[in-house]
Amino acid sequence: MLTLITGPFGSGKTTQLLRLYRLAQSRGVTVAGVICPAVFEKQRKIGIDALLLPSEELLRLAERSSPNAAVRAGEQQTMWKFDTEVFTAVNQHLDSCVALLPELLIIDELGPQELLYGRGYTSALALLDRGLYADALVVVRPSLLDTALQRWGQSRVVDITSDDELLDGTVLPIG
Repeated sequence: MLTLITGPFGSGKTTQLLRLYRLAQSRGVTVAGVICPAVFEKQRKIGIDALLLPSEELLRLAERSSPNAAVRAGEQQTMWKFDTEVFTAVNQHLDSCVALLPELLIIDELGPQELLYGRGYTSALALLDRGLYADALVVVRPSLLDTALQRWGQSRVVDITSDDELLDGTVLPIG
């Protein structure tokens, strides 16, 4: 089953995925994929990392652009400068996840690059489109939820509206 996790910026989606990943591990569930925690300096978000699962290798995916230099990414302006080599490394990692035969695939997150422009985590799209997972937890921002549901109509949707709304272990498809 594919579960789409959505919620506004800062609602705790990534924090919850990290917690669910640890819970799945403690239950002996084989997990693969990528989680992208924010990097903070003095309470200011300065970067985004890519945590590869299950190896837990950490790569710097993006850094904040200079204050007045929004980066053009396809048809949108973004305050983030993404490292294309890290996208390549994450895609290679996701391609290798098929061989691991994970019980749970985690993808954090599919955004405009993937769902609108066909870039970024393209291997995640291929894995999900081909159903090459037993169960999957995938973060999708609210503005792209309809697009994701058009692509994967049979998905379950879990909406996290605040960090106070903790996802419990029942979100894990594996008991």
